[in-house]
Amino acid sequence: MENNQGTSQKKRSSKKWIWISAGILATGVLSYFGIEYFTKHKKVVKETNNNETKKANPAKPFTKAKTKTANPQTAKGTSKQSANSNAKKTNIFSLKKGSVGEKVKAVQEALIRKYGKSILPKGGADGKFGPELQNALKKAKLPDTISETLFNVLVQPKEFDALHAARLLNTVANTKNYKQALAILKTIDSSKAYSAVNKNFLSLFTNGVRQTIVNAMLSTFKNEEQKQAIKLEFIRMGLSYDGKKWALSGIGNEEFIITTKATKVWKNPSTSVDVPENMVLGLPVATRGAYTLFENNKQKFLVETKTVVPYQK
Repeated sequence: MENNQGTSQKKRSSKKWIWISAGILATGVLSYFGIEYFTKHKKVVKETNNNETKKANPAKPFTKAKTKTANPQTAKGTSKQSANSNAKKTNIFSLKKGSVGEKVKAVQEALIRKYGKSILPKGGADGKFGPELQNALKKAKLPDTISETLFNVLVQPKEFDALHAARLLNTVANTKNYKQALAILKTIDSSKAYSAVNKNFLSLFTNGVRQTIVNAMLSTFKNEEQKQAIKLEFIRMGLSYDGKKWALSGIGNEEFIITTKATKVWKNPSTSVDVPENMVLGLPVATRGAYTLFENNKQKFLVETKTVVPYQK
């Protein structure tokens, strides 16, 4: 009997320990998986928070500055490109002191064609706008800044474009640009050329009305010195003036005088007008000492004798 009770107690004790062991094992397993879950969950939460923080405050990438050793050939090429770029910039308008390039060269070549190599004795047509070109423009009574309009006048095609000249004269008259007007008039080299330009000019409105080149120029530029210079241009072209009106009859067979270089024409001891080379001045009246008296538009003027020669039309 006692043996049965002992055996029964041992069995109950054994079952008890089995359940206790199972409970401990279960607790351990649950604890392990609980810790694993918590750790993973915490990691996910942390990563989520970090991602949200990054989105809210995106970090700027840090790039370490690299120091490159200059390549002499590359530097030389860059310098050449820069020079070419500067040259291209100076080819745009306006052309002025410091400009370089083909357009400057074209202006120099135009001056040489018109006035001879002596106008640019040192550099010639070197494509550089320096003091020599400035002085040449001054001698030719032209502005020292070349606008696109003036460039087109100076560097005109070999075949004279009467329509183009008429349009340019119309523009400068409407804008009252005396220097450019005089420069354009200088490109009209005969009464025939004047007639062709005037025909086109009459189709345009100058200062609100259609008028001849003569009337437009003399009514636009009213300063006496300006008017005188313009009149001399018309005479050079071959127009005649009888004191009241201009005509295309030319200057006939009378012997006029023409300048051999830039000089001054004196109206009186205190008033003079600068005139360029190859300017027909008028009829000689008398030569006394170093000066020649001549008549133009029924007015008398003086010019240095050494600067003029007879001119036969």
